[in-house]
Amino acid sequence: MSQMASEEALRETFEQEDLSGPPAANRHRLPDERVGITHHFSIAGHEGYLTIDLYPNGQPGESSPRSLET
Repeated sequence: MSQMASEEALRETFEQEDLSGPPAANRHRLPDERVGITHHFSIAGHEGYLTIDLYPNGQPGESSPRSLET
């Protein structure tokens, strides 16, 4: 009986949600001191660096591309 009640509550939740657009963004600030990965790239004669800052749990947070002037 409780399983039917929980399924009904779940169904009502889905009916109330607006699924027509993208999901809401959940933003969390990165710590002031953090780990990052920097990658050098060269594409069709253009060089630069791409840095990805990571959250403490290892998920990517902020990306910063930087082009090298030639």
